Amino acid sequence: MTLDFDITVWAIGILSLMLILIFLLYKKQSVSYLFCFSIFWIYLLFVMRETLFPISLSTYNANIFGGEAYFWASVNLIPFYFGPLAALQAAWYGFILNIVLTMPFGFGINFLARLKVLCIFLIALVVGLTIEGIQFVISMMIGYLYRVIDVNDLIANAIGVLIGYILFRIFAYFYTKIINYIPICQIGIFSYVYNVCIDYRDL
Repeated sequence: MTLDFDITVWAIGILSLMLILIFLLYKKQSVSYLFCFSIFWIYLLFVMRETLFPISLSTYNANIFGGEAYFWASVNLIPFYFGPLAALQAAWYGFILNIVLTMPFGFGINFLARLKVLCIFLIALVVGLTIEGIQFVISMMIGYLYRVIDVNDLIANAIGVLIGYILFRIFAYFYTKIINYIPICQIGIFSYVYNVCIDYRDL
């Protein structure tokens, strides 16, 4: 039996989003904030799909992987160790993909919360730890390591968040500069984005 990120999981994710939006609306958050939150939530669903699924629940699969010895042999805690030379190219490709995966997080989180630089470093670490931690917990629950637990993935995810944050700061700088030179009617989501960018200009 394989648990995949199918229409049922999507439905649960969207239903959860609807409930959270109702709560945020009750807390008098703006429509623009709700819009940004919705985009960020859907992005997180895609991250879940790419990092946690599919999950094989077959007892047969759990028994053919060599037991506990194989389990711990598939856990890498050595930073920037990518295994045999033959696998180096594939490992670096995966490393880059993990960076790209979390760049939208570092960019988009700023539209939901005003964060200082030191806080971003902590969040970057937490994002990487959370993804690898959930994979490890799931592996422990089903009895075999269904995904390789690798400290390099944690590092790559953290780097991705930091790059996303840097890209946001660059975007905020140029966005406010352009708006100052080009008179554009700032209403709705455009006004919200401008105000967020202005808030970060003084950080």
